[in-house]
Amino acid sequence: MATSLVHAELEALSGANPAGYISTSVLGRLTLERIISATKLLKGKSMQAGAGQLSATLRDIVWSTPPKAVLAVPRNPTFPDREVDVLISTNFNVVVDIFITGDQTKSISEVTLSISDARAHIRAENNILIIDGSDFDFQRRIIRLPGADALLTAAGIDLLEAAHIEGHIGYGVVTQAVSTALGQRYEIALATVFPAVNFGKGIKLAILTGGEALGIIPSETVTTVSPAHCECKDGTDFSISRTEITNTAPANPGPNDEIGSVIIGGPVAEHKDPLKDFGSRPANRGGLAGLYIPLAFAKQLTVDVMPAIKISAVDNGTVGYRAEATVGFQNVRVSFDTAGGGVLVDIDLDISVSAYCDLEIFKGLRLPIGWAVIMPGSGSHASVQLGFYPSIDNSGTVRLKSTLKKSDMGRYVAVVIGIGTALKIFGVTAWIGFLIDVVLAAIISHGLPIALKNEISKYLANKEWKLIEGLQFADPAHYFYPSAPFDVKSTSLLASVEVAG
Repeated sequence: MATSLVHAELEALSGANPAGYISTSVLGRLTLERIISATKLLKGKSMQAGAGQLSATLRDIVWSTPPKAVLAVPRNPTFPDREVDVLISTNFNVVVDIFITGDQTKSISEVTLSISDARAHIRAENNILIIDGSDFDFQRRIIRLPGADALLTAAGIDLLEAAHIEGHIGYGVVTQAVSTALGQRYEIALATVFPAVNFGKGIKLAILTGGEALGIIPSETVTTVSPAHCECKDGTDFSISRTEITNTAPANPGPNDEIGSVIIGGPVAEHKDPLKDFGSRPANRGGLAGLYIPLAFAKQLTVDVMPAIKISAVDNGTVGYRAEATVGFQNVRVSFDTAGGGVLVDIDLDISVSAYCDLEIFKGLRLPIGWAVIMPGSGSHASVQLGFYPSIDNSGTVRLKSTLKKSDMGRYVAVVIGIGTALKIFGVTAWIGFLIDVVLAAIISHGLPIALKNEISKYLANKEWKLIEGLQFADPAHYFYPSAPFDVKSTSLLASVEVAG
């Protein structure tokens, strides 16, 4: 089963609403394997029938071809689009031997029940999948073995009573056993499969890719489940690039003159490879379960309001200053990484820095030296790009893990806004040197880069969601190798989980 085919069908059915799928192989294990397990438990065991003079034993279940489960439209659905059947596509015979109690060599008859079109019923309600009930077509054949009448007479067993027991076994016990094994009630809480979403009360079920997967299509607004996301206080401790300030001041600067060029330090991108650094993530390979994430839902998972950062520095010494830097986060844009299979969040940074310097002439008397600001240079555009990728761990859990993909702090210039009366006393060269080396350095070399790093790190850590729990689908009889197959388009992402032996 290719995830691209499942992706396309979920997109057509669910559109802008998230949806899910569960592979038929999972549902098959919950139905088909019940019959196989019941056979293994009952095969060869003696069960007394009637008054106890006769016994029956399950000889075997004989499959016409290797057993397989597929999805099918119910014969008579009560609620169309909300019910699906798990169909056992292979016919099989249930063979039961009847013999005189205490001596299995004294066989009386052979009862064969031929089963076809066997199916278990699935419905969805209140964010739960329910497998409950079954039906099938059958034909019975009861063969009284040669010499059986003589054995019955010798054992003092009434021939009519023996016929009654044969009918009871063939027409009641076997069919009831098959019905019980196939249609036993079983619930799959979708919250345990898809922890991040609640599909709501109204869920439509769809047969995907010709019966290979069950589509879970919500018919009402899907909500996120907050406990499924990481409430982490701290995230990655990013490296910080160095702030560079170059003095370019003219000999006699005035208002609107540039006095320096600036490259502000900030967090350094991690440069993780989405296809190597987030666990096994094969593209377009089938999975056991998956979550369809359209663009609107991707925004809901990854976008949050980021408060502006404000850094201040004040010194009331002989040469005093007040400086302030702010970073605003704006123009948030969400898209999909069509190569890496993840969600990209691009955020523009609006950075502004201002500084005021004064000189204490007498105690309590301070005169202004000058004002300056740092503003973006021509064509400068500060921004960061955050990446969120479905990542698999050894427990079979798929999480939306984050990374800082890009960080562009832009280019800036320091510009004089005003000249104060104390500039002549302090001196132009000394003021510019003090402004650049002390005041601005305190703000943009240390305070602002560290604050920005911490804010982005915290944001990334707090937007990591637990998407899919795959451990419950692992076959305990085989080794467990988890992977997270995916398929991605420009408008949506399909994240899946696979466990292979």
